[in-house]
Amino acid sequence: MDVEVTTGEDSEGRRLMETVDRVEQTTGVKVKTMTADTGYAHPTNYEAAEQRGIEAVIPPGPVRTKYPKIPNHRFRYDARHQRVRCPRGKILRKTTRVANGWTYKAQRKDCKTCPLKARCMSATARVRSVLIVDGWEALLRARRRKLQGWDSAWQRAYARHRFRVEGAHGEAKTQHGLRRAARRGLWNVAIQAYLTAAVMNLKRLAIAAFIGFTSSHRGFHFFMKRLLSFRRPIHALWAIISNVQSFPYAAKI
Repeated sequence: MDVEVTTGEDSEGRRLMETVDRVEQTTGVKVKTMTADTGYAHPTNYEAAEQRGIEAVIPPGPVRTKYPKIPNHRFRYDARHQRVRCPRGKILRKTTRVANGWTYKAQRKDCKTCPLKARCMSATARVRSVLIVDGWEALLRARRRKLQGWDSAWQRAYARHRFRVEGAHGEAKTQHGLRRAARRGLWNVAIQAYLTAAVMNLKRLAIAAFIGFTSSHRGFHFFMKRLLSFRRPIHALWAIISNVQSFPYAAKI
Protein backbone atom coordinates (compact mmCIF):
# COMPACT_ATOMS: atom_id res chain seq x y z
CA MET A 1 0.00 0.00 0.00
CA ASP A 2 2.95 2.33 0.44
CA VAL A 3 6.56 2.39 -0.70
CA GLU A 4 9.09 5.15 -0.15
CA VAL A 5 12.76 5.24 -1.14
CA THR A 6 15.16 7.53 0.72
CA THR A 7 18.89 7.83 1.16
CA GLY A 8 20.68 5.94 3.89
CA GLU A 9 21.15 9.18 5.82
CA ASP A 10 17.41 9.41 6.46
CA SER A 11 16.04 7.52 9.46
CA GLU A 12 13.07 5.37 8.47
CA GLY A 13 11.81 5.46 12.03
CA ARG A 14 11.12 9.18 11.73
CA ARG A 15 8.90 8.65 8.68
CA LEU A 16 6.47 6.21 10.23
CA MET A 17 3.59 8.64 10.70
CA GLU A 18 4.02 9.95 7.16
CA THR A 19 3.56 6.38 5.97
CA VAL A 20 0.42 6.05 8.08
CA ASP A 21 -0.95 9.26 6.53
CA ARG A 22 -0.39 7.97 2.99
CA VAL A 23 -1.94 4.59 3.77
CA GLU A 24 -5.05 6.26 5.20
CA GLN A 25 -5.27 8.53 2.16
CA THR A 26 -4.89 5.61 -0.26
CA THR A 27 -7.35 3.27 1.43
CA GLY A 28 -9.77 5.80 2.92
CA VAL A 29 -9.66 3.79 6.16
CA LYS A 30 -8.41 5.11 9.50
CA VAL A 31 -5.52 3.11 10.94
CA LYS A 32 -6.40 1.61 14.32
CA THR A 33 -3.30 -0.49 15.01
CA MET A 34 0.21 -0.21 13.62
CA THR A 35 3.03 -2.69 14.16
CA ALA A 36 6.73 -2.09 13.67
CA ASP A 37 10.06 -3.34 14.95
CA THR A 38 12.29 -1.66 17.50
CA GLY A 39 13.87 0.57 14.85
CA TYR A 40 10.64 2.58 14.87
CA ALA A 41 10.47 2.93 18.67
CA HIS A 42 10.90 6.70 18.63
CA PRO A 43 9.21 8.66 21.43
CA THR A 44 7.55 10.95 18.87
CA ASN A 45 5.95 7.92 17.18
CA TYR A 46 4.41 6.73 20.45
CA GLU A 47 3.19 10.25 21.18
CA ALA A 48 1.68 10.74 17.72
CA ALA A 49 -0.05 7.37 17.93
CA GLU A 50 -1.61 8.24 21.28
CA GLN A 51 -2.83 11.59 19.98
CA ARG A 52 -4.50 9.90 16.98
CA GLY A 53 -5.95 6.99 18.93
CA ILE A 54 -3.73 4.38 17.26
CA GLU A 55 -2.41 1.36 19.12
CA ALA A 56 1.34 1.32 18.49
CA VAL A 57 2.49 -2.28 18.80
CA ILE A 58 6.18 -1.39 18.73
CA PRO A 59 8.58 -2.97 21.23
CA PRO A 60 10.68 -0.21 22.85
CA GLY A 61 14.43 -0.57 22.81
CA PRO A 62 16.22 -1.98 25.85
CA VAL A 63 17.17 0.44 28.60
CA ARG A 64 20.91 0.71 29.07
CA THR A 65 21.98 -0.50 32.51
CA LYS A 66 25.70 0.36 32.41
CA TYR A 67 26.37 4.07 32.62
CA PRO A 68 29.49 5.89 33.81
CA LYS A 69 27.20 8.30 35.68
CA ILE A 70 23.66 8.26 37.07
CA PRO A 71 21.44 7.74 33.98
CA ASN A 72 18.61 10.03 32.91
CA HIS A 73 15.91 7.47 33.66
CA ARG A 74 16.75 7.78 37.36
CA PHE A 75 15.43 11.35 37.20
CA ARG A 76 11.65 11.58 37.58
CA TYR A 77 9.87 13.76 35.05
CA ASP A 78 6.80 15.74 36.13
CA ALA A 79 4.99 16.65 32.90
CA ARG A 80 2.23 18.56 34.68
CA HIS A 81 4.61 21.08 36.25
CA GLN A 82 7.30 20.83 33.56
CA ARG A 83 10.14 19.90 35.88
CA VAL A 84 12.49 17.04 36.70
CA ARG A 85 13.38 15.69 40.14
CA CYS A 86 16.80 14.15 40.74
CA PRO A 87 17.44 11.04 42.92
CA ARG A 88 18.13 13.34 45.90
CA GLY A 89 14.83 15.14 45.44
CA LYS A 90 16.19 18.39 43.99
CA ILE A 91 14.36 20.16 41.18
CA LEU A 92 15.75 20.59 37.65
CA ARG A 93 13.92 23.25 35.65
CA LYS A 94 13.40 23.69 31.92
CA THR A 95 16.02 25.93 30.35
CA THR A 96 16.90 25.36 26.68
CA ARG A 97 15.08 24.00 23.67
CA VAL A 98 17.11 21.68 21.41
CA ALA A 99 16.21 19.88 18.19
CA ASN A 100 14.47 16.90 19.80
CA GLY A 101 13.46 18.10 23.26
CA TRP A 102 14.11 20.33 26.25
CA THR A 103 17.14 20.57 28.52
CA TYR A 104 16.51 20.67 32.28
CA LYS A 105 19.21 21.94 34.62
CA ALA A 106 19.70 21.85 38.36
CA GLN A 107 20.76 24.80 40.49
CA ARG A 108 24.45 25.18 41.19
CA LYS A 109 23.97 25.33 44.96
CA ASP A 110 22.14 21.99 44.94
CA CYS A 111 24.82 20.20 42.94
CA LYS A 112 27.71 21.79 44.87
CA THR A 113 26.74 20.21 48.19
CA CYS A 114 25.25 16.98 46.81
CA PRO A 115 26.90 13.77 48.13
CA LEU A 116 26.20 12.10 44.74
CA LYS A 117 28.08 14.75 42.77
CA ALA A 118 31.00 12.49 41.82
CA ARG A 119 28.61 9.78 40.59
CA CYS A 120 26.20 12.16 38.89
CA MET A 121 28.33 14.35 36.61
CA SER A 122 31.82 14.85 35.27
CA ALA A 123 34.56 16.61 37.20
CA THR A 124 34.39 19.69 34.96
CA ALA A 125 30.60 20.11 35.10
CA ARG A 126 29.08 22.57 37.55
CA VAL A 127 25.44 21.45 37.36
CA ARG A 128 23.65 18.36 36.18
CA SER A 129 21.53 18.67 33.04
CA VAL A 130 19.00 16.20 31.67
CA LEU A 131 17.53 16.06 28.18
CA ILE A 132 13.82 15.20 28.06
CA VAL A 133 13.07 14.32 24.45
CA ASP A 134 9.73 15.01 22.79
CA GLY A 135 7.29 12.19 23.52
CA TRP A 136 9.19 11.07 26.63
CA GLU A 137 6.01 10.32 28.58
CA ALA A 138 4.62 8.19 25.78
CA LEU A 139 7.90 6.26 25.63
CA LEU A 140 7.75 5.61 29.37
CA ARG A 141 4.20 4.28 29.04
CA ALA A 142 5.30 2.00 26.18
CA ARG A 143 8.17 0.65 28.27
CA ARG A 144 5.87 0.10 31.23
CA ARG A 145 3.35 -1.77 29.11
CA LYS A 146 6.07 -3.97 27.63
CA LEU A 147 7.46 -4.78 31.09
CA GLN A 148 4.00 -5.66 32.38
CA GLY A 149 3.49 -7.92 29.38
CA TRP A 150 1.52 -7.36 26.21
CA ASP A 151 -1.96 -8.81 26.12
CA SER A 152 -2.84 -11.62 23.72
CA ALA A 153 -4.18 -9.26 21.04
CA TRP A 154 -0.92 -7.29 20.92
CA GLN A 155 1.13 -10.50 20.87
CA ARG A 156 -0.88 -11.82 17.92
CA ALA A 157 -0.54 -8.49 16.12
CA TYR A 158 3.24 -8.46 16.49
CA ALA A 159 3.53 -12.13 15.51
CA ARG A 160 1.53 -11.31 12.38
CA HIS A 161 3.83 -8.37 11.69
CA ARG A 162 6.90 -10.58 11.71
CA PHE A 163 5.74 -12.88 8.93
CA ARG A 164 3.69 -10.38 6.95
CA VAL A 165 6.11 -7.44 6.87
CA GLU A 166 9.45 -9.20 7.19
CA GLY A 167 8.17 -11.88 4.85
CA ALA A 168 7.40 -9.24 2.21
CA HIS A 169 10.93 -7.87 2.54
CA GLY A 170 12.37 -11.35 2.11
CA GLU A 171 10.17 -12.01 -0.92
CA ALA A 172 11.29 -8.77 -2.57
CA LYS A 173 14.94 -9.66 -2.03
CA THR A 174 14.96 -13.37 -2.88
CA GLN A 175 12.36 -13.51 -5.66
CA HIS A 176 12.57 -10.06 -7.27
CA GLY A 177 16.19 -9.00 -7.04
CA LEU A 178 15.73 -6.15 -4.56
CA ARG A 179 18.71 -7.31 -2.55
CA ARG A 180 20.90 -5.16 -4.81
CA ALA A 181 20.30 -2.04 -6.84
CA ALA A 182 20.21 -2.60 -10.59
CA ARG A 183 21.25 0.98 -11.34
CA ARG A 184 22.78 3.87 -9.46
CA GLY A 185 20.94 6.96 -8.34
CA LEU A 186 18.06 7.51 -5.94
CA TRP A 187 15.40 7.77 -8.65
CA ASN A 188 16.61 4.63 -10.46
CA VAL A 189 16.51 2.67 -7.20
CA ALA A 190 13.04 4.09 -6.55
CA ILE A 191 11.88 2.79 -9.95
CA GLN A 192 13.21 -0.65 -9.05
CA ALA A 193 11.44 -0.61 -5.69
CA TYR A 194 8.13 0.64 -7.12
CA LEU A 195 8.13 -1.97 -9.90
CA THR A 196 8.91 -4.68 -7.37
CA ALA A 197 5.98 -3.57 -5.21
CA ALA A 198 3.70 -3.49 -8.27
CA VAL A 199 4.71 -7.03 -9.24
CA MET A 200 4.13 -8.31 -5.72
CA ASN A 201 0.69 -6.71 -5.71
CA LEU A 202 -0.12 -8.31 -9.08
CA LYS A 203 0.76 -11.68 -7.63
CA ARG A 204 -1.53 -11.09 -4.67
CA LEU A 205 -4.36 -9.96 -6.92
CA ALA A 206 -3.95 -13.14 -8.96
CA ILE A 207 -4.09 -15.26 -5.81
CA ALA A 208 -7.15 -13.37 -4.57
CA ALA A 209 -8.86 -13.87 -7.90
CA PHE A 210 -8.03 -17.56 -7.82
CA ILE A 211 -9.45 -17.96 -4.32
CA GLY A 212 -12.62 -16.11 -5.27
CA PHE A 213 -13.04 -18.04 -8.50
CA THR A 214 -12.49 -21.46 -6.93
CA SER A 215 -14.63 -20.80 -3.85
CA SER A 216 -17.35 -23.00 -5.33
CA HIS A 217 -16.90 -26.72 -6.04
CA ARG A 218 -17.99 -26.29 -9.66
CA GLY A 219 -15.67 -23.35 -10.23
CA PHE A 220 -12.69 -25.31 -8.91
CA HIS A 221 -13.16 -28.19 -11.38
CA PHE A 222 -13.62 -25.74 -14.25
CA PHE A 223 -10.46 -23.84 -13.27
CA MET A 224 -8.37 -27.03 -13.03
CA LYS A 225 -9.59 -28.16 -16.45
CA ARG A 226 -8.61 -24.84 -18.01
CA LEU A 227 -5.32 -24.83 -16.12
CA LEU A 228 -4.28 -28.16 -17.64
CA SER A 229 -5.17 -27.02 -21.14
CA PHE A 230 -3.27 -23.70 -20.86
CA ARG A 231 -0.40 -24.84 -18.68
CA ARG A 232 2.44 -23.39 -20.73
CA PRO A 233 0.99 -19.87 -21.16
CA ILE A 234 0.21 -19.71 -17.47
CA HIS A 235 3.73 -20.78 -16.58
CA ALA A 236 5.13 -18.18 -18.95
CA LEU A 237 2.95 -15.45 -17.43
CA TRP A 238 3.97 -16.45 -13.94
CA ALA A 239 7.65 -16.36 -14.93
CA ILE A 240 7.22 -12.82 -16.26
CA ILE A 241 5.48 -11.66 -13.09
CA SER A 242 7.89 -13.42 -10.71
CA ASN A 243 11.15 -12.43 -12.41
CA VAL A 244 11.25 -8.85 -13.57
CA GLN A 245 14.59 -8.63 -15.37
CA SER A 246 13.99 -5.34 -17.15
CA PHE A 247 14.90 -3.01 -14.28
CA PRO A 248 18.05 -1.65 -16.05
CA TYR A 249 15.79 -0.41 -18.85
CA ALA A 250 12.98 0.93 -16.65
CA ALA A 251 14.47 4.40 -16.41
CA LYS A 252 14.59 4.66 -20.23
CA ILE A 253 10.89 3.82 -20.42
